[in-house]
Amino acid sequence: MIDYLVTSFVVLLMGVAFNIYPPSKLHGKYGYRSKAALQSKENWELAQRLSRRYLLTTGVLSVSTTFLLFKYYAGDTTRLFSVIIPIGILFYCIYLIERKLKK
Repeated sequence: MIDYLVTSFVVLLMGVAFNIYPPSKLHGKYGYRSKAALQSKENWELAQRLSRRYLLTTGVLSVSTTFLLFKYYAGDTTRLFSVIIPIGILFYCIYLIERKLKK
């Protein structure tokens, strides 16, 4: 079952790490880095705040969804969904962050 949860746990651990050690420098080595986020200090701070929140939420949702999938449907497609779900949610979070940065 652990192999089903690897992607979800990675996302969750990234969310926890970014909340414990938030990126502080505008052009630092890590953090949410996009063209819109690097335009100003305000955009950078907003992007970091949103990405921390979304990563943590995505991790929790991914772990619980994958666990439920494994528990109630342990078929061949469970492994595929256990990777697609967190990645899909992450792409949606990127879309939400970029949309807020462009306002």
